[in-house]
Amino acid sequence: MSLKQARYWRLLLMFIAASAVCFASNEENIPTNGDIFSRLCAEATDSIAAQLPATDSSAIAIVFDTDSVTHTFHYVILEEMKKRFRSVFLQETNVDAIVSLTVSHVSVQYENPFSETFLGERKAARRAKLQMRGTIVNASNRQVMWAGTVERSFTDTIPISQIASLESSSRAVAQGIIPEAPFIERLAEPMIIIAATGIAVYLFFTIRG
Repeated sequence: MSLKQARYWRLLLMFIAASAVCFASNEENIPTNGDIFSRLCAEATDSIAAQLPATDSSAIAIVFDTDSVTHTFHYVILEEMKKRFRSVFLQETNVDAIVSLTVSHVSVQYENPFSETFLGERKAARRAKLQMRGTIVNASNRQVMWAGTVERSFTDTIPISQIASLESSSRAVAQGIIPEAPFIERLAEPMIIIAATGIAVYLFFTIRG
């Protein structure tokens, strides 16, 4: 192999390696939006439940709001309440307290898009938020023991290319706006790739000749 050919193959391998780094997909185990909302709902439920001291004989009734968003989180709320109280019912009979719950707000936003490397995968900050409104009433005398709203949030960084799949499980509850790349960036990336490929082909035939 001649010196020119060796130099060409070295340049070509460097180009291939750089391309692999730039366009490698993110294989991290990223939680879906549905997973995050379930976690936030569990945290908010636990915070509200903590307002009512639990004893070995504690029995509560949960009254859910009838809206579709709250209905989505019924299972998560019930499972979290069962961790704290001996008995959890959906009817207001033979209980110590009545807990009324509403998931009043659920949202997700994708902000501050960026690329870690030139031509690298574009990412964005994902900010999820959930608010739960609750009221705890003494079942025997109907006095309000606690009332308020609890908010929980979560922030991480995710590849923009994966947003559609990550929010598919919770699109009915909350859906964010996927950031678009600037026009110049969308135009420049394919042009750079085409130019680099053309240079590689030119060098190949030039050196062979």
